[in-house]
Amino acid sequence: KAQGGAPAKTRPKRGASQALKERVASIKVGATYRVQVASVAEYGVSVHLGSGLLGFIPKDELHWRRVGLPGQKFVAGQVIEAVVTRLNRGTGEVELSRRRTVPDPAVELVRHYGSVEWVLALVHSLDSSRIFLRLPTGDPEAVPTKGLSAPALSANKPGSQLWLHVDGVDRSRRRLRLSIKPPPDVSD
Repeated sequence: KAQGGAPAKTRPKRGASQALKERVASIKVGATYRVQVASVAEYGVSVHLGSGLLGFIPKDELHWRRVGLPGQKFVAGQVIEAVVTRLNRGTGEVELSRRRTVPDPAVELVRHYGSVEWVLALVHSLDSSRIFLRLPTGDPEAVPTKGLSAPALSANKPGSQLWLHVDGVDRSRRRLRLSIKPPPDVSD
């Protein structure tokens, strides 16, 4: 407090320092940068953009598919590419997206499986309601086991192969719609 009990006057904040403004001036929204992971949190990843400038990639911008714990995919020091999506020149806050630098899985699925009726997948594991598989492209998938008999379930051990019918591509979930049906007649 100033003399006489009156509150002391505070200086209004003027935004970023001149040095910060100079560093931010070279950053362009929509441009792709190689950035280094500074730290990982459950809600996203902080990154170094260079020149002492930090940015942030929110969890939902890390990948097209859901990322459970960013710490399982990213570590401090890792170098990745990211696109600047938002920039506040006054505060120096930079938001980025890594998702925009990797191919959209829905487009890739249509490219690989758009005209395919059947696919032979490798059984990875299973539980009481699903069979977890690895497709020929390396993509993981899960298929419900509803309607399969006990002998059919027991025949699908990890490491075995299973024919799946490709019912289509669910673009919003970026997954194939697969079903377990009798395999195609391969003797023709």
